[in-house]
Amino acid sequence: LQRGVIALRYCDDVLLLGRDWGAVTYARDAFEEIVAEYGYIAHPDKTSPAAIDLREEPITFLGKTIFADRIE
Repeated sequence: LQRGVIALRYCDDVLLLGRDWGAVTYARDAFEEIVAEYGYIAHPDKTSPAAIDLREEPITFLGKTIFADRIE
């Protein structure tokens, strides 16, 4: 998708991780364009345009909590 961005995917869930917000935003926009070509859109209730700093706030993905230094 974009250099420096990791895409974690499971079925129809995708999580984009990166150190640079601009690169993640670019990757998200590119991903949305690609899937739109096949008639799909990102679910607005499941899509977050906000940056999350995992050093300050963990997130939950697929039942696991992702911190900056570990996954529980």
